[in-house]
Amino acid sequence: MDLKTGQGQGAGAAALVGAGRSMLRLLGPARGRNAIYAFALFAAAVLALWRGIALHGERVDLIDDAQSTTAVVTRNAVDGIDRALDVAELQLREVQGFIAREGGLDRLAPARLQQFLAKRAGVTAFDENILVANAAGDVIAMSNKGPSAPTNVADRGWFRAHGAVGSPAMVSAVRRDPATKRIAYRYTQAIPAPDGSFAGLVAVALPASFIAPPAQRALAQPLVSLWLNGSHFLFSNFMTFDAHGDPIPPVTPYRVMPKAQSGFLDGNPGAITAFSKGAPGRHLFATATVQRAEVLQRWHNEVATSLILFLVVVTVGGILARTAASLAEADRRARAALEESTRALTAALGERDILLKEIHHRVKNNLQLTSSLMQIQAQAFDNRHVRDAFKETQQRLYAIGIIHDVLYFGAAQPAVDMNRYLARLSAEIARDHDAAGRGIALRLDIAPVELVAEEATVIGLLTSEILLSAYKHAFPDEGGQIALDLSEKDGLVALQIAATGHGFSDGVAFEGSLGGRLVRALSGRLHGQYSFDGSERQNFHLTFRKFAGKGSAAPA
Repeated sequence: MDLKTGQGQGAGAAALVGAGRSMLRLLGPARGRNAIYAFALFAAAVLALWRGIALHGERVDLIDDAQSTTAVVTRNAVDGIDRALDVAELQLREVQGFIAREGGLDRLAPARLQQFLAKRAGVTAFDENILVANAAGDVIAMSNKGPSAPTNVADRGWFRAHGAVGSPAMVSAVRRDPATKRIAYRYTQAIPAPDGSFAGLVAVALPASFIAPPAQRALAQPLVSLWLNGSHFLFSNFMTFDAHGDPIPPVTPYRVMPKAQSGFLDGNPGAITAFSKGAPGRHLFATATVQRAEVLQRWHNEVATSLILFLVVVTVGGILARTAASLAEADRRARAALEESTRALTAALGERDILLKEIHHRVKNNLQLTSSLMQIQAQAFDNRHVRDAFKETQQRLYAIGIIHDVLYFGAAQPAVDMNRYLARLSAEIARDHDAAGRGIALRLDIAPVELVAEEATVIGLLTSEILLSAYKHAFPDEGGQIALDLSEKDGLVALQIAATGHGFSDGVAFEGSLGGRLVRALSGRLHGQYSFDGSERQNFHLTFRKFAGKGSAAPA
């Protein structure tokens, strides 16, 4: 098994496990399908309740507004007619006083009466017509014209009513003149003779320009009607006339005259009808009617629109809830699969760590066994150079074995602590060469640098090779010092080994020796640059860029 591949896979697996656990913590527990549907139904119910309450409030407000409007309209109608009749009554009293001062209708010249009526008609803002007729119904004078031919009004209902009822004052129903299309209603008062009998009457025609055809009535606009004595129809704001100009009265909105001065009629549940009474002496009674269906038509449209929108919202909400439930189910399955994968990956990672540590342990034992065999084999030779070669090879094997020992006790970490590794390696080499007995000091200045196992192995072999050469050649007779420095800056690692003796060789060309070839080969594996400084090659320098900063494969 390749150590680099196993360590890289271990780091990636550990990172993946950590990421999976982080995702599980961030996502949180997913809602179930039933919870989502229940929430959707609850939201729809709340929306329907809220809209229902709002619509109910709007309906109540519309009815209240309609009632307020009809009540105000009836009061205004009665007040308006009362004011008009007050003005007309003043006119009629002036005319009656003038007639009385002139000695009665029999003695009053028509021309003089005509002038007086025309003068009185011009003193008010009303476009009114004042008429005086005798007991036979013959018109004596009119304010707006002098009759060129005899005119008789005995057949008019308002004239006959004075004779039949004997009422001193009366308001007649509105009428439209077939010729001029002018609409007006009359206020009449009887003219008494000296003996108290009926001598004639004086009438004021009041214009009713506010009356319009029913087709011009707007939606929910009240129909205002004025009645006399509770049953005698006078006029409405929207009405029609027959061919003779007489009004077509509407249906009376009540059966019994209410006793209250104002209020609402309850006879027709489909309509809102307000009433108001006028001054007690005139017996005027006004009603204003508006149909509930017209008042609530806009509200009905809003209800229909709300129902459509509610159905759309419910449909869309149902689709979204179904989609959310499906996503929640998919999320639950994905979580279960992720948890299962995480458990499997954690178990595999644990097995990998155990296997990797076992490999390191076996490799170290095999290297120790090989070193022991080489030591036994070296004892079979008497040649010192042969024995030294075996010993140097043993030292190289030891340098490799320490790497596996460090990795074995380092919980299979992919990085090697170079401080710990080089301190142990250099101390072992110094002990093998009796550095303390020879007076050779070893100074270490190793920064906290971590390298992958392949790089650490190469650095260990290089260090071992340079130290072996220094102990062998630099201090033949006297002691000295060997300094080992390792540093890192911005991913660039620098190794320096300096000796104070005679250098790393005894005059033999170092590049041609086995040690020189090993240094050159090992430096090449790191893609680094090395050099020897000093006249006797006392200083060794090596620089290379760490594997993590190269963007390429680790040295092989």
